[in-house]
Amino acid sequence: MLKTNLWSKLLYFQVWDLETLHCIQTLTDHTSVVMSVLCWDQFLLSCSLDKTIKAWAATESGNLEVTYTHNEEHGVLTLCGVHDAQAKPVLMCSCNDNTIHFYDLPSFSGRGRMFSREEVRAIQIGPGGLFFTGDGTGELKVWNNGPPSHQTNHSNHLIGINGSIVILSCQWTVSVEF
Repeated sequence: MLKTNLWSKLLYFQVWDLETLHCIQTLTDHTSVVMSVLCWDQFLLSCSLDKTIKAWAATESGNLEVTYTHNEEHGVLTLCGVHDAQAKPVLMCSCNDNTIHFYDLPSFSGRGRMFSREEVRAIQIGPGGLFFTGDGTGELKVWNNGPPSHQTNHSNHLIGINGSIVILSCQWTVSVEF
């Protein structure tokens, strides 16, 4: 089990043994507040306001160590993983410059980004290729990374709950059915 303590603005997160309920390792490689930890697919990732995303792996001794650090231009707020139409893992990360970046894993090759009016503070996966974002304006947006349901002149689009349309710079199809 992983635990991060955001309330006291700590620069670490912890690994806990679920049977004994004891902390077995404290991970301290970030230099600013740890904002999100994602244990998904075969990846363990953490992000921070120090403008980094860190990939972790177990060593032969069983301890976790950073195997890769991806640098961003801005602080990273939250992480979420999704599979694209070819079942390849894609990381979504929101930054405090009001963007969500999309990366292929494990290479961290950029796939595009989305823009928001405020910081995106929450990203959650739903059924059938849907995912949801919540930002500082209080808006909840519904996205679909599945096959498009109808033809459009744009390869990438979003229809928000309030009906507004925003064009994206992502390299994968995004559509929403009503």
